[in-house]
Amino acid sequence: MSPCRAAAGAQADSAGRVDLTNTTISTSGASAPGLLATGTNSSISAIGVDVTTSGATAHAAAVAAGGTLDMTGNLTANGAGSNALNVSGGDATLTVTILTSPNGASIAAAGGTSNVNLVGSQAVVNNG
Repeated sequence: MSPCRAAAGAQADSAGRVDLTNTTISTSGASAPGLLATGTNSSISAIGVDVTTSGATAHAAAVAAGGTLDMTGNLTANGAGSNALNVSGGDATLTVTILTSPNGASIAAAGGTSNVNLVGSQAVVNNG
């Protein structure tokens, strides 16, 4: 399954880079992730960022196909089947990040070779 079929709050692809600092991102609607890093050498650096999504399979952060995510802040995914962090063939490093997903997983490794590093992070409210 593709990590995104709708518009993302912030997206890096095709070796693109997005840098965010002290930002709030909100999305609504099915398959609309807050952060999406997809493709080899694509990266998102999100420092002090709060992401909230609502909508089915609208992951708060999605990393795929060789993308990378490095962040501090909060990832909250509220929709059915939505994960706070969804990684499919990419790398994610979360430092002092709170992951909340009442209807999905805090962290899902959906396929491919994925690396997830957590430092001082916390997963809460997971019923999926």
